[in-house]
Amino acid sequence: MPKLAANISMMFSELPLLDRIDAAAAAGFRGVECQSPYSVPASEMAARLEARGLEAVLINVPPGEGATDRGFAALPGQEAAFRASLERALD
Repeated sequence: MPKLAANISMMFSELPLLDRIDAAAAAGFRGVECQSPYSVPASEMAARLEARGLEAVLINVPPGEGATDRGFAALPGQEAAFRASLERALD
């Protein structure tokens, strides 16, 4: 695992998400973190990472609908929603 990873959710924000992977590689990073990579298909993200020789070291599960949602893991009755968001993140 790389010692340092570029958080492409916050770094290189002037670029589209996939281009941030290129920028991270050009800056010398060997890994990337992304809080919410769900705006692009997982296959495209994986292909770009592989092409640049980078490792995805962290992603967050989708937080849910609405600006105040922070996830489902600790909300009684939201087990199905949490399971669905986890499965999406694993993809």
